[in-house]
Amino acid sequence: MSTGSLSEETVRYFEEKNISFILDEAMHNVMQAMPEDPLQFLEDTLRKPTPLRVMVVGPPGSGKSTLAAKLAERYGVVHVDASPNAATGEITAAADILPRITEAHKSGRGWVLDGFPERRANTIQLQAYGVSPQMVFELQAPVGITMARITSNRNEGSHVSEDAIMQRYRYYDMRRAEVAAAYHTCYTGVSAAGSREEVLEQVSKAIDGLKLS
Repeated sequence: MSTGSLSEETVRYFEEKNISFILDEAMHNVMQAMPEDPLQFLEDTLRKPTPLRVMVVGPPGSGKSTLAAKLAERYGVVHVDASPNAATGEITAAADILPRITEAHKSGRGWVLDGFPERRANTIQLQAYGVSPQMVFELQAPVGITMARITSNRNEGSHVSEDAIMQRYRYYDMRRAEVAAAYHTCYTGVSAAGSREEVLEQVSKAIDGLKLS
């Protein structure tokens, strides 16, 4: 948010009271609901708790689905799983997840979107629907770690090949910068090399810093 020629006192007030975040939330809510009476809608909305909206992205095997499920449980929000099918590599479309996000928004519960968006086109689609996150976490892990995790966790009889895993990793790696650029103001990289508990606590600490009310 541009502060222009505002005084230092005004800028400090905006920062201390998190005014930019409040205004962003108000705009997001209006875009989602498109109410007949926007002023009354905003008055009612600002009196309610702010639902959490988080995206978790990362390469296959980084632990994003595990993290998203834990976050959903901890914060009482909806886990929207949009991760590609490991066996087929089928990519989720924005239209497939929108109903679940919309329902979570209407219920006031908030959501954790897992494995989406994957490329710039996805971010544009979500923005067109008025879907915007408060925070985006990218779980970062080298291919050696992700490959070892996936192969060690494969169920007996699984037909997911190492070549398929590598293709999914390369696809993600080629596109990751597009998502990071689209959400650069709320994007955080998190090392996925640690334990699940360590990753959960690091991400939770960042979310708690939002001070949602």
